[in-house]
Amino acid sequence: MVLDYEKLMAFVRASAAPDGPKEWRGLSAVPRTVRPRMIFRCNDRLRACLNNKLVRHKLVKFLRDNFRWPRSERVEFYTDFEPYSFFFQEYCDGKPAMCGGLILHGQENMEKAYYSIHTEQGRNMKMDNVFDMHDFIGTSQGDQAHMLGKFLYFSLANLLVDKGELSKLCEDMGIPYAGGTRLSVGDAFRSATGDIRERVPVTAMGETNIYLAYCRDNKRTSADILSRELVKETLNQKTNNYEKLANISYDKKDGVFRAENLAPDDAIDVPACCRKAEELFELYQKCANRKQIETICVNYLRGLEATKLSITGHMYFVPRTHMDKVDVFEEFIGLLGGLNRRETPLMVNSFFIIDDEKQRSKMTEEFYAAVKKEIATYQERADYLIKSGSQSPAVMDRWVLKIQALEEKKKHYEGVLRRELDGLDDEFSTLKFLGQELQMRAQSIRFQKAA
Repeated sequence: MVLDYEKLMAFVRASAAPDGPKEWRGLSAVPRTVRPRMIFRCNDRLRACLNNKLVRHKLVKFLRDNFRWPRSERVEFYTDFEPYSFFFQEYCDGKPAMCGGLILHGQENMEKAYYSIHTEQGRNMKMDNVFDMHDFIGTSQGDQAHMLGKFLYFSLANLLVDKGELSKLCEDMGIPYAGGTRLSVGDAFRSATGDIRERVPVTAMGETNIYLAYCRDNKRTSADILSRELVKETLNQKTNNYEKLANISYDKKDGVFRAENLAPDDAIDVPACCRKAEELFELYQKCANRKQIETICVNYLRGLEATKLSITGHMYFVPRTHMDKVDVFEEFIGLLGGLNRRETPLMVNSFFIIDDEKQRSKMTEEFYAAVKKEIATYQERADYLIKSGSQSPAVMDRWVLKIQALEEKKKHYEGVLRRELDGLDDEFSTLKFLGQELQMRAQSIRFQKAA
């Protein structure tokens, strides 16, 4: 039996009146709205969404109002690259059909954030594991002669890797290592204390309270002392209560990390939170974080002449001439996960893009979109170096090489895509002129210094 909830509640309200209706005969006559079963294969991601009150409300409402697909048998959800987001796969008659993403957009302001669906239509073809993603046809097996290249995606999550171990791994894998600058103690302190977030539900006397422990800023009293306070917030009250549990500080003068004024609490393990903050503080100072490792990955992919696709996440097209090196990158990400000091998983996968006219046309569009952004960035940087009167030949040479590499990448892609990529000729001409001027300025400065 299926009930129309709105009509049933309207009947209940009306029946409360003295002269209201007392019988409703339409219970079994309500037409059934067929909806697919929703199966979540990612307990950690689902739990993270449900633990956040704002996200939980948005997700439940979106699932209630969408995925009304009567022909679908089930929809399975998996972890996506974006926080609080999911990758989904639809099944019809036991076979994979449409797939895509359930993405939470605008997370910089969670109150205004919203969910939306990005679909990728599946197709059955006479090839193993073939599917179509926004008109890109891919397969899990292929060879250089018949493939256009490889589609690669990866996720780094929130990771910390010891710089020594990372350097050795890069050396072993033949991946250029960029150690980056060490985090300042201020950034390490803020990152470590910012990672302290404990959510503890407590049921007592038939009532459940949800407590959230986290660090927030203190009033600054000295330039040499970094200080934040650990607080406990009682959620879902008319006026949320805040209790101070400890004061966490770091003194730049004596280099001592302190946890003081610890208040005993039945729900929150205050000493454990303080110890965790101190441990993370040490890790942030000696480990490479996600941003630094992301730089290593992007630099390696740039060496493969990869084009970043216009889809959310780390998604790249690698031309067929560099396809074999994608395996090296996948192994690197896998081994990197074993070195991660955090418990967050890393993901990486790739598949081949079939070489046909349709795929070459789609990749031409992606190439133009990606390179147009690079040209704009290079033009702005070169123009700045010229107008600011830069006196560093090394810096100018570095940008000249980047401009030349972009021109070579364009020529290479013309061979891969079998067409003239003349849609950005004007932009390339301007960039080439700026590169030549940088080169002449660098040579002139060197000549003056040598004279």
